[in-house]
Amino acid sequence: MWEASKAEASGGLPMLARYKVWANDLLYAAVARLPAHELIAPRPIVFGSMLRTLNHVYAMDRVWQAHLEGRPHGLTTRNPDDAPPLTEEWFESADLYHGDKLIRRGRPKKVAPKEPVNIRLDPNVLAHFRATGRGWQSRINAILRKAAGL
Repeated sequence: MWEASKAEASGGLPMLARYKVWANDLLYAAVARLPAHELIAPRPIVFGSMLRTLNHVYAMDRVWQAHLEGRPHGLTTRNPDDAPPLTEEWFESADLYHGDKLIRRGRPKKVAPKEPVNIRLDPNVLAHFRATGRGWQSRINAILRKAAGL
């Protein structure tokens, strides 16, 4: 079973948790705008309907939580029947309103946002990282963190 180390728990996991909240907010806000019959309508997708797919997302969140806590998750299927019901209260809380105006929640704020800096690098070093594609600056940051022992 996989368990998070202290370094992982203090570094990437909080950011991933904030991202998960942001993604869930968008997903549930979109679902809340659908008529109920659309959620249960049969569809040619892996779990057969949007509601069963949401149930799978919920179940896998429970699996990850158990892994992070270092305990067995206890599930025997990828789509158990014990997901919480989508009640009227749930639908009412899915969107954030200011009066009658729907406010988009947006991406969560980072605890320690990165600071823009100017740094001089050898042209071949820069070319190497840029050639790795999108996210090359984050990869440089990760390598610097590792070299600094952070």
